[in-house]
Amino acid sequence: YQVAFRKKIYASLEEIQADLDDFMKDYNNERTNQGKYCQGRTPMQTFMEGKPLYQKYVFENKPEGKEAA
Repeated sequence: YQVAFRKKIYASLEEIQADLDDFMKDYNNERTNQGKYCQGRTPMQTFMEGKPLYQKYVFENKPEGKEAA
């Protein structure tokens, strides 16, 4: 459990945006996840490795006459 954004009083939106950007970078790229689909990878690794599977699924399962997302 992280107490992100609870230890500091922000004077501007720029300050909180900088801390939020750092938090999101760490959360998605540094922190591993033990969930069913991440299996010890970071969320970004899981996302990037899953992109080809998603594209294959979308293109193979699209309804007739519809464009893929």
